[in-house]
Amino acid sequence: MRRKPGDGKVVHGKGSDVDQGVAGLIGAAIGAGGAIVGQVVTTVATGKTNAKRFAWEQAQTVRRERAEGAARFAETKRELYAAFLARHATFREEVLLPYEPKKQGLPSDLQGSAGDLANAWMAFSKDGRRMQEEITLVAPALAGDSHRLMVASAHAFTRSFGGEDKAARLHEYDNAIVACRRAMAAELNGQPLSTYGSGA
Repeated sequence: MRRKPGDGKVVHGKGSDVDQGVAGLIGAAIGAGGAIVGQVVTTVATGKTNAKRFAWEQAQTVRRERAEGAARFAETKRELYAAFLARHATFREEVLLPYEPKKQGLPSDLQGSAGDLANAWMAFSKDGRRMQEEITLVAPALAGDSHRLMVASAHAFTRSFGGEDKAARLHEYDNAIVACRRAMAAELNGQPLSTYGSGA
């Protein structure tokens, strides 16, 4: 708007329309700019939230994989320990316990063959030593108890030829089996082996 000279009237001209158009454009630009700034802020905030969530999910995945790996390892050890003890139990029950040195007057079905016993010992000791080495690798703390059990089995084998009473010749072996079983259970449960093992 502008005043017409001499009469004090206000006249609306083209310049006024231009001013209003510019003001409208400026207002629109400001409004659009505010929306853009809002979008940028929202995007940044969303990005930070997503980054935190990704980091959390990644940490959860790592923890889950570690837990699963530890569980698999523990199960592998449990199976190895059980197989080792079962091998000793079988050798004791099926080989050493039934064996009787050949004696005058004993029925033939009670008279053991030294050759058969020796063959059984060789097969057993080969498996036993292999498993004992595996146990030492996965649980070094059990090296002592597993080794003592193998030594006790060898003593029981050699004493079987001397005609000793079964209870006497198997006493050391039985004690070693019990000590090794306790030590293995303690190791699996994360407890001190000195409390459960033979301690020898």
